[in-house]
Amino acid sequence: MTPAKLGIGALRIFIMTLLGPLEKWTLGRRRNEMPKACFVVGPPRSGTTLLYELMITRYRFAFLSNLAHRFYLTPVAATMLGRRGIADWQGNFESTYGHITGWAAPNEGGWIWDRWFHEENPQISEIPAETIRGTIMALCRVLDGPFLNKNVMHSVHLILLDHLFPGCLFIHLKRDPAENMRSILRARENEAGPEVNQDWWSVKPREWRHYRDAPRALQAASQVLYVHENIEADAKLLGPNRSLVVEYADVCADSRGALDRIGEFLSGAGMEIRDHSEIPREFHRRSAEGEDPSVEAEIADALTRVEADMREALNR
Repeated sequence: MTPAKLGIGALRIFIMTLLGPLEKWTLGRRRNEMPKACFVVGPPRSGTTLLYELMITRYRFAFLSNLAHRFYLTPVAATMLGRRGIADWQGNFESTYGHITGWAAPNEGGWIWDRWFHEENPQISEIPAETIRGTIMALCRVLDGPFLNKNVMHSVHLILLDHLFPGCLFIHLKRDPAENMRSILRARENEAGPEVNQDWWSVKPREWRHYRDAPRALQAASQVLYVHENIEADAKLLGPNRSLVVEYADVCADSRGALDRIGEFLSGAGMEIRDHSEIPREFHRRSAEGEDPSVEAEIADALTRVEADMREALNR
């Protein structure tokens, strides 16, 4: 780690130490309330960041900002200090691999969630449920709205999230699998280069170990298809009217219509939804264009192989 990064880290710890008493006092004011919560889930590179940004711009939600993420030990106190800018934030709908610039912009809150549990097999008994609920409820009070969070790691944690926030809702975003794979493969190449076959990248579906040593295309296909399967299996266990499936293509073609549908779903499930700001009518559909023929053949073959694996597993 460079001296500059060490200095920034030390400064961050110093500021969080100063904010600690305010965070403790705020959490101590928690009433016997359960926060209303909604989570955007789906595979990586499926458009979840765009949908997250659209929802926060269109409706008034409480959310984890970049400021809260950076001061991850004191997210409520940080949000209180930046409340005006965070509450008034509106998206410009530009992001880089899930990151939206600006201290008031929405963030997945990875450092915050990592304090409480990790992506794979967290034990409910070991999770500080009251601290998590208290933190989210305090954010809802500060920003005056129900809680919304997008984090692709949540896609394999629907049951856990329901334990933490009984009755929470899910927006399940789906994208054409081949299109989704193209975006994943491009992101992996940009991050690690074409010759590096990473152990895994981003969220791990429950079946990920079967493809741990597989080529990138097969890993990407299994990630896309099994993350959807994991979400659907958990949503079925939770029962009806807890999740809404939204297509990325619909969000791009008619963003206002898609957000109206989401608002109606959330309102119908008992969440108070208030207007915040206007959003664009449509967006260019990214990564719809194919790669060169050899890569497209690799994508098609990987999808076929994973679909066959899934059918075989069902027949066992």
